[in-house]
Amino acid sequence: MDKCEFLQNKIIFLGQEISSYVIAANPGYINKVLNVSKPKTKKQLERLLGLVQWIAKFIPNIAALTVELTKLRRKNAKWSWTDVHDKAFEKLKEAVANTQLLRHPRQNEPFIVQCDASNEAICAALLQNHDGVIVPIEFISKQFDCH
Repeated sequence: MDKCEFLQNKIIFLGQEISSYVIAANPGYINKVLNVSKPKTKKQLERLLGLVQWIAKFIPNIAALTVELTKLRRKNAKWSWTDVHDKAFEKLKEAVANTQLLRHPRQNEPFIVQCDASNEAICAALLQNHDGVIVPIEFISKQFDCH
């Protein structure tokens, strides 16, 4: 019973802070990602993107934000960090710093789906009206396979 906690207002589970109202990225994990230095190798970039994947569900349009960085880690890609990658890295860090709170869905309320797509990624948000405020329930996104 040492690992059990009963009657808690919120718990940390798999890097997520879960309460009766919201699910949030663990603030300690966010700080860990924010403290990662600009990658200097493909391996460091892969590590960064791997860390971000754990909190991707809290970041709208994450696939679109990471397109340029993902191109750099492809198997046959030559490592050449440019201003484009600097901007993508800064935008990614900004998005990580501003992760969204996800609300638990209300069973009797209608859902709103917002979608966006480009040539490189598709993103969607599942939203709901909670007492006059549109709140996120889930974010999903995927990069297209561009060989």
